[in-house]
Amino acid sequence: MAIYKNSEQFYSAMRSLFDRVEEEKPDAAEEIKKSKLILSFSCQDPEATILINGRRDDETITFGQNKIRPEVDVLLKTDSLHKILLGDLGLAKALASKELKLRGPARKALALTDLFHECQSIYPQILRDQGLTN
Repeated sequence: MAIYKNSEQFYSAMRSLFDRVEEEKPDAAEEIKKSKLILSFSCQDPEATILINGRRDDETITFGQNKIRPEVDVLLKTDSLHKILLGDLGLAKALASKELKLRGPARKALALTDLFHECQSIYPQILRDQGLTN
């Protein structure tokens, strides 16, 4: 059974996650701006899009469809992203098993490694706060 029932529930969790990272780990959030990277997570089941825009000073992370073309597009199911954020699925394994597909230069996405690790450290608490896990 999918962890997220609908895109609104997924977006709520992701907004909370990125808000907490920005609040608690401002250096990781600053990495986005320094990277100058536009990265999109295009998720399915439920359909959802997260855009990380390192070229803007405000609203570096947006949720939902948009017209901005990313340099790197990460395609995966929301459950796969959930497993990755929990640390239950490694990025290399996700790529090898095609649970995660990349469009664009993967090396550019490496600039956000610290942000990703900060998300992993906070994500389990977000799930508890939103009643999605025990």
